[in-house]
Amino acid sequence: MTHQGQAGCFWVGAIVGQFDVVGAYSAGETSYGLARRHDICRNLIRAWVTEAEAGEFDDEVEAFNLLSDYEGKIAALERLVGRQDYGWAPKRNALNMVVRHRAAA
Repeated sequence: MTHQGQAGCFWVGAIVGQFDVVGAYSAGETSYGLARRHDICRNLIRAWVTEAEAGEFDDEVEAFNLLSDYEGKIAALERLVGRQDYGWAPKRNALNMVVRHRAAA
């Protein structure tokens, strides 16, 4: 997501960054401190807070949570595939040895 604020402030950030900034602002941190730390405009922080209070981030939060769930499932499947590959490796090596032995005879 790309945002451009006043005075040429420019920042390319992820949804997670927006949630962190909005959460810190809601917890009482000043927009000035957040703007300096994250190198973004204070007006952008105010816009994000206004959007969050209006519920405009709800769809993005749901999509982010769904994406996190899918990433977890993909990682589990990759581990499962990796285990299956390791299980077949010794059998594949033994089969290759038998084929080489028969070819040499």
